[in-house]
Amino acid sequence: MLGVEDPRVTEVDGKFFVGYTAYGTDGHREYATTPMFATSENLITWNRLGPLVRGEDNKDHFLLPTKPEGRCVAFHRRPPSIWLAESDDLVHWPEEHMRAILSPRPDNWWDTKRVGGNGPPVATEHGWLTLYHGYDEDRIHRIGVCLLDIENPAIVIN
Repeated sequence: MLGVEDPRVTEVDGKFFVGYTAYGTDGHREYATTPMFATSENLITWNRLGPLVRGEDNKDHFLLPTKPEGRCVAFHRRPPSIWLAESDDLVHWPEEHMRAILSPRPDNWWDTKRVGGNGPPVATEHGWLTLYHGYDEDRIHRIGVCLLDIENPAIVIN
């Protein structure tokens, strides 16, 4: 690992969790990114929990501030889409508990090539307010907003 970037902190049940991107070489690729998590009770001392996934470029990850049905929910970018993942322990992220929830839109939109999450969603009376970014063929990055179902954040309302 050469370094880290893109920290995104979420408080869940009185503890702090940071999603950060580790980058470096992995023996096959010159520049590889790995989504990692760590936890803290005081924002000073951190304990690494490990990766969300291995062996693929993946970043823009963070946690939902609550645990629907007792499970931890993470959002991450498996290009070109935003994915939702669920875990019982923040260490094991089974592939069968991952699914794409927001993908690039068809031609003539600002987010036709890739989308990624910006940070933890905010609960509102209408759902989880979620900021995301994307770009088009010209690689012009823009910011957007979507609303996720408050009970089932895998459902994009608008």
